[in-house]
Amino acid sequence: MIAESFIISIILGFIRGGKLKRLSKIKFKAVWTFIIALIMQIIIVFSIEFNVNIIVDYMEELHIFSYIIFFIGILVNIKYKSLWLITLGGMVNLFLLINKGEKATIVLDVLKLKGLDKIVIHRLYPYPRIIGIGDIIIALGLFIFIQSIMLNKKLDRNRKPIFKYKSRYRI
Repeated sequence: MIAESFIISIILGFIRGGKLKRLSKIKFKAVWTFIIALIMQIIIVFSIEFNVNIIVDYMEELHIFSYIIFFIGILVNIKYKSLWLITLGGMVNLFLLINKGEKATIVLDVLKLKGLDKIVIHRLYPYPRIIGIGDIIIALGLFIFIQSIMLNKKLDRNRKPIFKYKSRYRI
């Protein structure tokens, strides 16, 4: 869901006249927190897929730890307003993980509504995907973040100060 949101946001950013180079102008601190959290999430998903029992046994703890690392990265970079929405989605996922042992919150089979715990998508992906309300909020926050950066014309300006001082003395 996050990758799809990222790709769609970039495409729509181009359509709306945004520039990809503006993404390089943002100054994130502690990028390593996002990288570690993402790697941990990927490891958890593939551990379930390939039945790596040692990781599956500690899956809940690893999920919680990855969210804590993720929140540290968000808090350090909270000056970007759309990160608040990503934080909210992460907090929803963390709350549900701690209280129910589940990550997802709304269930939708592509053919019929099954319940209100998670969205299960069977036919759109090579393997079934479970998407929770927190994941949807995170994806929406990521979409808004990328759009706000790609369409921000102020980022085109050179940030280096230009001094126009002329001395009375010539050397």
